[in-house]
Order: sequence, then C-alpha cells, then structure tokens
Amino acid sequence: MIQDHRKLTEIFLGAIDLPEEKRAEYLSSRCGNDLEMRRKVEEMLAVHADSGSLLDKPVFEKALGLLPTETGLRTETAETNSIDPNLLGGKYRITETIGRGGMGIVYKALREDIPQSRPVAVKVLSPNVNDGSFVQRFHNEYKILASLEHPRIARLYDVGSTHRDLPYFVMELVEGKAIDEYCNNNQISTKEKLKLFLEVCSAVEYAHQNNIVHRDIKPSNVLVTNDGTPKLLDFGIAKIIKEDEKYKSVEMTMTGKQLMTPAYASPEQVQGKQVTPSVDVYALGVLLYKLLTGKLPYIFNAVTLEDIKWVICNQDPIKPSESAGSTEKTGRIDSDIDNIVLKSLYKEPLIRYHSVKDFADDIERYLNGFPILARRPSLIYRFQRFVKRNSVPLVATFVVLTLVGVIGYSIWRVDAANNEVRRAEEENQKNQQRQKQLSDLMSRFL
Repeated sequence: MIQDHRKLTEIFLGAIDLPEEKRAEYLSSRCGNDLEMRRKVEEMLAVHADSGSLLDKPVFEKALGLLPTETGLRTETAETNSIDPNLLGGKYRITETIGRGGMGIVYKALREDIPQSRPVAVKVLSPNVNDGSFVQRFHNEYKILASLEHPRIARLYDVGSTHRDLPYFVMELVEGKAIDEYCNNNQISTKEKLKLFLEVCSAVEYAHQNNIVHRDIKPSNVLVTNDGTPKLLDFGIAKIIKEDEKYKSVEMTMTGKQLMTPAYASPEQVQGKQVTPSVDVYALGVLLYKLLTGKLPYIFNAVTLEDIKWVICNQDPIKPSESAGSTEKTGRIDSDIDNIVLKSLYKEPLIRYHSVKDFADDIERYLNGFPILARRPSLIYRFQRFVKRNSVPLVATFVVLTLVGVIGYSIWRVDAANNEVRRAEEENQKNQQRQKQLSDLMSRFL
C-alpha cells in the first residue's frame, strides 16, 4: 500500500510540470498496463487543474487529498475514537483531529505521562506521501521550527515516530481563527487591522533574520487567538536561503517549484525563479489587501494554473480603496494605504519594499502621521501629514491664539472706547471754554 502511495505521488508530481501534450506519453511510460494507477493519476491532475481549489491551497495539496488514507490514520473527527491508541507510541493520547494538509495530518493530543498537561498539536506525516522527498521536507520543517523562537511563531516541543515509522513532531497548539476570519467576526477598524498585521510582520522578519523564507503566508497560516494574539504557522514549504551551521543537517537543494499557494505567490515564485525574502513581502501585501478589503488584488477568471500565473505576472492589482470589499464595514482606506499595499505588490522584487522591516516601518509611519516612503513627497503632502500628525496641539494652539486674539481685541475695543470718551470730554470742555470767552467778550462790549 505504501509503495503504491509513493508511486502515485511520484508520477503525479512528475506530470504536473509537463505540458498537456506530453502528459499522455509520460503516463503511458510510467503506468504501463496499470489502468487503475493511470486513472487515479488523471483524476489527481484534473483536480490540480481546478482553479477554485488552486488559488488558496498549495497546488499539489488538493490532488494529494485524493489518495486513499492508510488504516490507522483517520482524518475525520467523528472517527477519532477508532484511531490506534498506540499510533504515537503511547507517549501522547490523541483527543481529536484538527486538520489535514498536503504532507501531514494534525491531531490535538495530551501528554500521557504528565497529569493535567496542556493540549498540544501533533503533526504526523501522511502515509500518502511517505517517500524520500516528502519525508526529507517533513524533517526539514521541524528542524526549521526548532531554530525559531519568537512569541508570534508556534513553538516546537518534541519529535518522534509512530508505530508505523511515520515521523511526527509536537508543537504549540494555537486555538484561534484565521486572521481574516478574526477581523471579519470582530469587525475591527482599519487602524487595528494594521496593528495586528505589524505583529505578523515581526514574526516573518524574525524568520528572515534566521535565513528562513516562509513561502506560504496566507490567512489560514496565521491564526489569531481569542485575546487577539496572532501566531504564524506551517513552515512546511519554507526555504533556507543561506547556509548556516545550525542548518547543516537540513537539505539545501530541494526541488519543487510548484510548492506555493498561487493566490499569495509572487510573480517570481510562480515562474520558478530564485526564492528571496521578497516573496514573503509580496505574500504579506496580498494578506494585508485581503484583511482590508475582503478580496484578492486580482480578478481570477482562470481555469488552469497557467492562466493564474499569467494574471499574477501581468495583471495590475486593483487599488484597495477601489476594491468591491472596501465598505463601511472594513473601514476607510485612504490613498496612503493604497500606496503602501501597492508598493508591496510590484511585479519586480527590486521595486517592492526591500525587507519586511521596511514594509512594517512604512505602516508605522502612516499610523503615527508621518509621510510614507511609498508615496512621492511634496510640500502639500508633507504639510497635510504634519497637520494630521499634530492635530491635537495645532487645535490647542489655534484655540489659545483665538482666545488671545479675542481678549486682545476686547482690550483694544475698551481702550478705544475710553479714548473716545476722553476725546468727547476734552471737546466738551473746549466748547464750554469758548462759550465762556464769548460771553465775557459780549459783556465787556455792552
């Protein structure tokens, strides 16, 4: 059974990289007279061509899901009770199934030898993909996790093998919702979304500092707990971009240009070019776009992976403020946010933000009212940002100046009125003197 799984996986992964016109010849040479094997591979390829499933999952994942599940590794929660209790060697007791991905099945479990232990997540390699390349990738994932210790990255606790010699690793159980679902359910403001996103950026930047590119940043891989804490998960297709002593046991030359989630993949990623931290900058841009608008930055009317690639490489992203998802519910999106998001989505990596830190710093500038780097500077723009940044002191200054002006004007009016009274009194006195002089003159004349 395991041998069949390996062969199915190997043939399928070989076929997806071939043009349509060459697949029939390839399948004939690999499957021979085994018509059932060929039928299964063709069924997997048909699912692979389904754009709806391709957009938000690694392109191999849905097709691999068609492979039969080996007895002893059930994937439905309702069947959890029938899972072999010795599956994890008696060290952990499985309580329920959390989910299943392209390479593994994730269970919720408790440590048997520690009373009242906290639940953990146990990821077991799926028997469907139990061949050398996937086993190596599975081992690389937990080695990478072992090297990362950050409050916004799920922690690794333990590793081991099942009674069927399938590798597993134990990690922190993050009980929460996908970040986009969390934002929608709690109807948080644009400002709060940006602050939450900055926490995700801190985790990705930390991984980059440790020479790790995640390569699969998307909402389902960022869970937010009930207290609003985001956690970055699933380094299953992460890539080491620089040799380091702590990664000397990790395979550096793994193939797999199809290891991506197309909706969040950068142009260079879908083209199979060199992987750099810039692919994560791009994926973070798509993630932020989704949080702000509820939409993807492109319109995918695609039916094949090639169509999707063309859209990603050639279509200009829609401005977040113009997206159909930009409503009162998601919050106001101004031109600065447009510029920040669009800079992260440039087709050319060199024009994007040079790092996740630069991306995050520009968001910090926006939140603090400073001019952003994603926008061409001008005196009017800088003055507008100055006014916005200093609105409270400027209002206070205006109020004080207004009061000073009112008081000064009042004093001036009072003083002017007093002067008028004095001038009237002086004029009256002069008139009285002139009348007296005239009266004296008339008296002397008579």
